[in-house]
Amino acid sequence: MDKEVKSLCYAFVSKNIEVYIPDNNENVFIASKLFCKNCEEPWYTALQECFFCGEINYYVYICTNCKSLFSLTASNLKKDDIKKGKEKCPVCSSEGTLGQFCINENCPSNNDNVIHSKVKKFGGIFMKDSPFSLSLIHCINCGSPANFYKSFLIAVEVINENELGNKTLDKEKLLNKPVDFLIIKILREENNELNYDIKTKEELREHDNIKILKKFQKIDDLINYIFRF
Repeated sequence: MDKEVKSLCYAFVSKNIEVYIPDNNENVFIASKLFCKNCEEPWYTALQECFFCGEINYYVYICTNCKSLFSLTASNLKKDDIKKGKEKCPVCSSEGTLGQFCINENCPSNNDNVIHSKVKKFGGIFMKDSPFSLSLIHCINCGSPANFYKSFLIAVEVINENELGNKTLDKEKLLNKPVDFLIIKILREENNELNYDIKTKEELREHDNIKILKKFQKIDDLINYIFRF
């Protein structure tokens, strides 16, 4: 596989797209992403939700005494001291009241003393090693538990910008593959600028003379085009 094609695969992975590369040297890959079956919004597989109520993880420490919230990354709070109940709340100075608890005030983990005491032993619902959080099992847009994968076989052609007027695509070779899209990666050597064009199989089949255009500069726009097609 061409290194420019590999770099495109890595770019897709960095945007939370699952990539599968067939066991051959051809410049093709499979791109897959999980969507809600009900509303077709993206399914955020990296998110966690509370086992008890389904609320998602907002990555904050919560003080059970004064209800103050503290970002995991912006605060100077120490995770080990929080788990041991030794860290004080920066707002109310209460000791042993901080944790990565569920933000939903009506959650059983916040209202049931037995459940709360068990959750607190782990430093909260979302603390590392806590058994009380799950990978996302409900759509954050509509709440549906049903999901499905959109998957596409993508072929890749890499050309230099100075070839734009002369490059001829091997349509017959492309149409003999079960590809859904052809991505054309256009390189501009003097400043490493990238542009992309994309063609559907129907476009390749219907037109004899395929013009290569600079449709996209951002990988996000390219991915959105593919998965919203």
